[in-house]
Amino acid sequence: MSIDMHQIISSKDVKGIEIWNGTNNQYITKKIFVTDRLQIDWLIREVNRMTALDSEVNVKSSFGAYDMKIEMDNNTEKKFAVIYTTYGGVVILGYNKSGTVMNQYYKNDDLERAILHLFQPN
Repeated sequence: MSIDMHQIISSKDVKGIEIWNGTNNQYITKKIFVTDRLQIDWLIREVNRMTALDSEVNVKSSFGAYDMKIEMDNNTEKKFAVIYTTYGGVVILGYNKSGTVMNQYYKNDDLERAILHLFQPN
């Protein structure tokens, strides 16, 4: 993926990451807040590895999503939704390349696996 597809996030500028469980999985908690530096680095590395999809994705028929809010040191935030679609697998809804509107879909199954891992009880 080229750098101009979405804004690269520097993990050193991240204060914390809040993730809400909006899936049908009742065996995990509803919300986590990630402040551990290694976990933040892991999640941000996967966010930066997302590749943009250039075709439409049917997200109306889904199995739920994880909503992720990345809180930056400068008091701004970036939001993403990791959606379990019925027909397209896991897709990530994020900002367009200008960073103004959340209407671009991305793919990175490793981001979903990282999130799911963080929700698992120890």
